[in-house]
Amino acid sequence: MDTEQVREASWVVQSVAGASAYLHGVDYPRAKFMAELGRMVAHIKEPATVSV
Repeated sequence: MDTEQVREASWVVQSVAGASAYLHGVDYPRAKFMAELGRMVAHIKEPATVSV
């Protein structure tokens, strides 16, 4: 890994750990989070439509 890859990996770890700590800290319901995540993934997988 070069320096830029290490920097990017560190940023990702910090972001994930921070989000996890926040969600646990506010006692966010895991089932609700998983349902929302599923909807986000489904939306991302939808084919893009182009309006002209």
